Amino acid sequence: MVSNTHDAALVPRLLRELQLDAYFDRVFTSIELGWRKPHRQIFELVLDAHGIPAQDAVFVGDNWDADIQGPQAVGMRAFYVGAPGPGREPVSLALLPGMVRGS
Repeated sequence: MVSNTHDAALVPRLLRELQLDAYFDRVFTSIELGWRKPHRQIFELVLDAHGIPAQDAVFVGDNWDADIQGPQAVGMRAFYVGAPGPGREPVSLALLPGMVRGS
């Protein structure tokens, strides 16, 4: 999980409250890393921390600039789950797991 936030405890707390914390090994925040999405450095630091080449990683997000263009700029595949708009067709959440696994 990579998140822009103003409060380092916010994202981990929300993940616990939504019972999604078991799906993430670690939460990386913009506060911790010193960069905000879509800056390429935030993605590169997380990829390096896990030893994952960009081409082997995927990113899922709801903000076109931060969550789609940012990861794509470093060579990651990105899936948009935000609101539809011109040139911004979201991926169905029902189909997302299969799409990520098939990537």
